[in-house]
Amino acid sequence: MVINGNGLVQQRSAPTLTAALQYGAADRHLVGVTGGTSLSGTVNVLPNTGFSCGIGYGAVAASWTTGSFILKHRIEGANTKQFNGKTITVSGKLYQDTGGSRNLTVSLGKPTTTLDTFSAVTNLGTSSAIAVPSGTVTAFSYTLAMGSTDASLGLEVLITDNTTNTVSNKNYLVGDLQVEIGSVATVFEQRQIQTETALAQRYYETGTTYAAGHAPAGQFLGNRVGYKVQKRVTPTLVLTSVLAASVDASTTVAPTPAADASGFGVFRGGTASGPAAFGDTWTASAEL
Repeated sequence: MVINGNGLVQQRSAPTLTAALQYGAADRHLVGVTGGTSLSGTVNVLPNTGFSCGIGYGAVAASWTTGSFILKHRIEGANTKQFNGKTITVSGKLYQDTGGSRNLTVSLGKPTTTLDTFSAVTNLGTSSAIAVPSGTVTAFSYTLAMGSTDASLGLEVLITDNTTNTVSNKNYLVGDLQVEIGSVATVFEQRQIQTETALAQRYYETGTTYAAGHAPAGQFLGNRVGYKVQKRVTPTLVLTSVLAASVDASTTVAPTPAADASGFGVFRGGTASGPAAFGDTWTASAEL
């Protein structure tokens, strides 16, 4: 049920690490440092042959004062309902190189009240401490029994360091993450990269739109973009202008037909007679 558990789908650039959770280079994984101050580093991927596909994802070249590494992965309710009343196992691999062993835990939670809304989460269970030696990729598994409705609203995997620490230019990585029915962790399931990418693009996609033609002053030039994969819900759009020739300064998202989970339209008004063109890069986010 985990999407991009191997971290190979990477649609975003790596943002600067912060205390707040944010999506980084590896799609679908939220990373932050609880309580940390004086933070630096990135939410990124890092090559490591201890993981099945040769990389881990998390906090890379990271520094902070008195904080705890945290990673979350959220799973849509439509995909988790099959877990109701079942025994399930969360498994994966962990890595840190802080210079000493660290104890991490794995928890599983559910939205408290609303389908696919993780602003309030009820904990369903937490593993015992997982000792992760410095510089060693360490496998883990955590098994728990689900109640008859526990998985109806979605699930959230939470991985965190049990205690705060202060680090300088260190790495915390997760990889091979999966959630499955049964009491035994199986070998990590590697899907084809085109399948994994399409699964990730249900929640986030990026692209470019371009239009060219004749648009005299008072006339409009535009087009419609169809997403490669229909989104979970109508996504949040961010447009960044990369080209504007004889058109208005900014692009407008067309109101008719309205932007929806399948795509959006854009237009700009012409400012002179003759050829006109515009282009924008865009991101569409329907993350949980």
